[in-house]
Amino acid sequence: SKPSWADQVEEEGGEDDKCITSELLKDLPLPGVLGGPSSAEAELLKGGPLPSPKELINGNIKTITEYREEEDGRKVKIIRTFRIETRKASKAVARRKNWKKFGNSEFDAPGPNVATTTVSDDVFMTFIT
Repeated sequence: SKPSWADQVEEEGGEDDKCITSELLKDLPLPGVLGGPSSAEAELLKGGPLPSPKELINGNIKTITEYREEEDGRKVKIIRTFRIETRKASKAVARRKNWKKFGNSEFDAPGPNVATTTVSDDVFMTFIT
């Protein structure tokens, strides 16, 4: 079993979990890493309001930077990094995804709804001749 991309990034972090590096992330520009705090970090130090979340897409890497205030009053910067993957489905699956929904899901948004869709254990069939 091959570890997922996220597990590989976590493992490469080493002992110091403050900065997680990966081969995929080396080319991303990270403002304020070497030149002191960025403007958003300086704003956090001043005690002003929290900056709005920022989203950066560079190739197939998406980085979301958010700021929040902890219960004890500390301000925290959260950086989440995702790899964007596109998967092709067969023509039959693509056609089924365009079908109109019916029943309890008639007015639901596209995609599965957790209220009406459940995922259970795999069922294996045994054919008896």
